[in-house]
Amino acid sequence: ISAVVSLLVGPPVQARAQRLSEARQAAPKTPQGRTEALTSATLFGRVMAKQSGHALAGASILAIDERGTRVRTVSDSSGSFRIERLPAGRYRVEASRAGFLVGGANDPTSAAPAYVKLEPGVTESISIYLRREGSISGGVTDITGAPVVEATVTAYKRLFIGGVPRLMPAAKPTLTDDRGEYRVYGLRPGTYYLWAVPNYELARKSRLDRESSILPGFFPSAHDLLEAAAIRVEPEQDVTGGWIALRSGLLATVSGFAVPAQGYSRPELSLSRLGVFGASQSGRVTDKGDFVFASVAPGRYLLTAVWTAVSDASNEPLNCSYELAVEGEDVSGIVVEPTPPVKVRGSVSFHTDQGEVPTGAIQFVAVPVTTGAEASSARAVVDANHNFRMNLPY
Repeated sequence: ISAVVSLLVGPPVQARAQRLSEARQAAPKTPQGRTEALTSATLFGRVMAKQSGHALAGASILAIDERGTRVRTVSDSSGSFRIERLPAGRYRVEASRAGFLVGGANDPTSAAPAYVKLEPGVTESISIYLRREGSISGGVTDITGAPVVEATVTAYKRLFIGGVPRLMPAAKPTLTDDRGEYRVYGLRPGTYYLWAVPNYELARKSRLDRESSILPGFFPSAHDLLEAAAIRVEPEQDVTGGWIALRSGLLATVSGFAVPAQGYSRPELSLSRLGVFGASQSGRVTDKGDFVFASVAPGRYLLTAVWTAVSDASNEPLNCSYELAVEGEDVSGIVVEPTPPVKVRGSVSFHTDQGEVPTGAIQFVAVPVTTGAEASSARAVVDANHNFRMNLPY
């Protein structure tokens, strides 16, 4: 994750005026004896880590003027950068580097956006301090306290879509090591929920009995979001103690039949845990139309199927979705049938005295509010006649 940093830089007005006067006095004279105006300026600076003070090489620096013109450069091995021939004016200065957050210019304690006014013929010097992103470390165990090796741990941010809580991944998932320990890094300031999924192949070899298996769960030891505890991460904070105890229970299979559609491929199937983006598995449909999902933990799921046209690529995909609950027993006999999307058309009216509205910049987004975040959303753009249309998956 890259962090974008805005910085506030501005030397005292008196010092700026003095440098401007000196630059003009040193400027070459024209034959008429007039001072040749210097119209460009230079921005010079250094990027450093706030906590350690070490120089940060490879940071991307962006200067944006009031017209939106962008000029980029990269810091060298000493963390220094220089942008020359900038037109005089007011600029917003941003710096970004993977693993760091917003910092303040000339003030390591500030995270405020930065603006600098460049005068003709003057070189402005700034210092950029970047704060490191946070992390969470801990481990995953079973109910006996034994480490769970190669479990996948994901940090999620909680969002509300249509009043329904959804969990969206906030960082790259990580695996536990041979001691069952992990570290999730690249976290921006905020509150996170940890979700751990065991490696079922390894879990089968260490079952507590013939029937039960280690189940996925939230920190500290929860099956669903209502029981889960959140962890707060601040800038440059390495939170420890994120130990997740996974409960044991029965895994199940989900099976059924996918109805074929003439002119379409065999459907692509996925089984997604409701409310947890990315907690899904793909399924394969046999030549006879049968499908099976194995090792399904207890919970609420959304089964989706998508048929893609093969004879005429212009045809809309067909789809079907099916909500189900798994409670430790096999679920069978599900039939998924191809269904055309629901076509929605409409128009938009505007009541404003601000002039013409740029309709092409207006988008409609339809997001399912009763299903998981894995469900497809639909988008539509308002055309020049203020009309829109979209196809909603069933």
